[in-house]
Amino acid sequence: MITGPLKIGFVAALVLSFAFFLCLNQAAEAAANGSLLLTEARELKAKRRFREAIPVYSSAVDSLDGPEKDEAAVELASILAVEKRYKEAVSLLLNVLERNPSDIEARKTLARTFGWAGEYDESINEYEKALALNPEDPEAQTGLGRVL
Repeated sequence: MITGPLKIGFVAALVLSFAFFLCLNQAAEAAANGSLLLTEARELKAKRRFREAIPVYSSAVDSLDGPEKDEAAVELASILAVEKRYKEAVSLLLNVLERNPSDIEARKTLARTFGWAGEYDESINEYEKALALNPEDPEAQTGLGRVL
């Protein structure tokens, strides 16, 4: 039988282990929920139900981490831009690019958003950055040509 300080240390270790397990479990559930939300948002987007997709995408972005979070944020930003919510789209995209400056999809979406918003110099700048990442990207080449 364990007694005294050793017993307290053992119990504390068990409590901490259980708390760590709960945190891991909650993180796994949040990620799974985020993936389900992203699937639902993409289905709404495919049906061109953009206004319904926006809050679902927002919840997915909040629930996800890493590259999947950034991918969802870029998709959300593209819908926001279609809905002429340019400031929100730009903010999302700048956050993605702060974490990953070489995300070419975020760059092209930002360039397109700036162009739609009439911010042509910013659009040109972002298309040039996208082309610096991939000089052969046809979408960036076409987009730059349209803005010029």
